[in-house]
Amino acid sequence: MQTVVTMLILVAAFIYLVVKWMPSTVKQGLVVWISPYSPKLASALGAPASGCGSGCSSCGSCDSSTQTGVAQNQLADNVNKIIEKPVRFVRR
Repeated sequence: MQTVVTMLILVAAFIYLVVKWMPSTVKQGLVVWISPYSPKLASALGAPASGCGSGCSSCGSCDSSTQTGVAQNQLADNVNKIIEKPVRFVRR
C-alpha cells in the first residue's frame, strides 16, 4: 500500500513539473485540446502564473526590455574585447 501511495505522489510531482516547465506554445495547444473535455482543467492550465518563480517579468518588478538591452550590450562589449586582442601562437 505504501508503494502505491509513493508512486501516486511521484506521478503527481512529475506531472506538476512537466506542466510548470512546459513551453507556453505547447501549453496553449494543450489548453485548446483539453478545453472541450474539461473546461475547469483547461482554465487551470491556461491561467497566467503569478509570483517571482513563474518567469521573467511576471511580477512586474522590473522592466524586462531594459534588462535584456543591458545584458546584450554587456555581451557585445565582452565579445569586442575578445576580438580586439590578437591571437599569438607560440611554438615550443
